[in-house]
Amino acid sequence: MPDDEAAMKAIERLHLSEYEDRQITVAPSIPKGEIRKPLRSGPSGSDKKKGPREFKSENHKKSIPPWMRKEY
Repeated sequence: MPDDEAAMKAIERLHLSEYEDRQITVAPSIPKGEIRKPLRSGPSGSDKKKGPREFKSENHKKSIPPWMRKEY
């Protein structure tokens, strides 16, 4: 668009108009620097177990790869 005013007029004219029998939404773009990604939440430090794994039974122990077993 040649200028911001013409762009805003086009957005207003096209917003909620129909295209191929469907209603469309038109909005101004947001510059990349202004887009905020949601923060990822994960387990807290105390919930995370680090170190050897405990086994429920001998079968469970055999099902885990050797490098993850407690005795290795």
